[in-house]
Amino acid sequence: MVIVHEPFGGPHLRDRIAACRSISRLLTSRERVLPQNDARQWGLPATADVADDSWHIPNCLWELTMSEMLAAGAGGFVGAVLRYWLAGVVQRWSSGVFPLGTLAVNVLGCLLLGTIMGLVEHRQLFGPHARILLTIGFLGGFTTFSTFGYETFALLRDNEFYLALGNVAISIVAGIGAVTLGWMAVKALGV
Repeated sequence: MVIVHEPFGGPHLRDRIAACRSISRLLTSRERVLPQNDARQWGLPATADVADDSWHIPNCLWELTMSEMLAAGAGGFVGAVLRYWLAGVVQRWSSGVFPLGTLAVNVLGCLLLGTIMGLVEHRQLFGPHARILLTIGFLGGFTTFSTFGYETFALLRDNEFYLALGNVAISIVAGIGAVTLGWMAVKALGV
């Protein structure tokens, strides 16, 4: 069986998707001819015997490398700890029923995500593992939309309809606005 493992810092996700599609087409075709570039990239022969069923789709979208899992986990740990601390500080400062701590974390998380993705798009900063660490890991642990859902539910349950509506409206508008602001700032500043 041919099993190809992607090294740390291997092809970007778009390249992985293209290679997986090429190999999937090969597995379902009668000819079993793999384009030369894809064969070289994955270390596979360019042709295979039709009766040979020893092909294995390499590290496609459903397989994660250990370094990707560690990046997501480490970032998530730091993001979750920071979320817990910051949301608590802001909520204690506001001393109200309105979930201002969660709102502040969500808006800040949206601003950071817009900024990071703006840097990726406009300046090609951050490789695949850094993006996993920062977006899926750190911001996934930091932003709290699941908490937002529960706190809105709790406000509705407690008959605080105007506060629940305000929480939904402000979170969505401010979140989208913060992502837009972060993205536009990177573009305008030429960072």
